[in-house]
Amino acid sequence: MIGYNYPFGLSPGIELFRFFHSSNADAPDNQNLAGVSNPVVDHLLEKIPHAQSQQELEVILKSLDRTLLWNYYAIPLWYHPRTRVAMRNHIRRPDTETDFPVIISSWWLAE
Repeated sequence: MIGYNYPFGLSPGIELFRFFHSSNADAPDNQNLAGVSNPVVDHLLEKIPHAQSQQELEVILKSLDRTLLWNYYAIPLWYHPRTRVAMRNHIRRPDTETDFPVIISSWWLAE
């Protein structure tokens, strides 16, 4: 077993192919660490770029998640829906929130 954090962006795409597609199962120095070679997983991965709506994308991704869990390719170890950050009173966050995760380098010192 390998403990690994999968670095996914806000819009899943090519990184999922690198981690779970059969074409990467036996390639040397790949990111498919579990050696996933499953036609159902491949089919779901190939549907992602062609999703016509957010709802369709969510259905595909939930199906992919269930398939990966049922086959024990990935076992979630930890999840928290918020980003936790320690801060001090002289450090400020941007006034405008974005859809992107909080990035410490976007903060600044207050005058």
